[in-house]
Amino acid sequence: MPSLVTPSPPRGGEGRVRGLSTRRAFLSTVSLGLFAVPLTAKAQTGKVWRIGYLDQGSAARNRPYLEAFQQGLRDLGWVEGKSIAIPKSSRAPSRRWLPAMYGIREYAEAGGLMAYGANLRDMNRVGASFVDKILRGAKPADLPVEQPTKFELLINLKTAKALGLAIPQSLLLRADEVIR
Repeated sequence: MPSLVTPSPPRGGEGRVRGLSTRRAFLSTVSLGLFAVPLTAKAQTGKVWRIGYLDQGSAARNRPYLEAFQQGLRDLGWVEGKSIAIPKSSRAPSRRWLPAMYGIREYAEAGGLMAYGANLRDMNRVGASFVDKILRGAKPADLPVEQPTKFELLINLKTAKALGLAIPQSLLLRADEVIR
């Protein structure tokens, strides 16, 4: 009489060959799928990434930094309107600026006494390279932290004279720019 329960394959040759071929088929399917993912990603050329660019102050004052950011993206092969979009928006400053020392040159240009800080145009170019890497699939947590390498000193002599301050000549000679 035939049995309703089929015996399990022997531990020797037949079972191993059958299991091995199943594993190979599985691994080859998964491998082909993984290799096909980059090909399908490149085929999706119609995607336009939308990038928000936030900054403080007026649009006119921030224009050079936005332009540096956009130029950095163009240098890396991104085309505004085709592969990326950067919506334009601005927010006017909500407080008056005092004659003081700032970390951003635009404050000294607008009446602050001095500014010493990183070159924001260079930082925005570097920021564009980070956006490029993230849009190409890099995880933000895996990207290295970069610190600025170019700093600038700006002195506003108009403000110094209005406050009755004398700026030492040695400091004026070290300044990258002096507003007279």
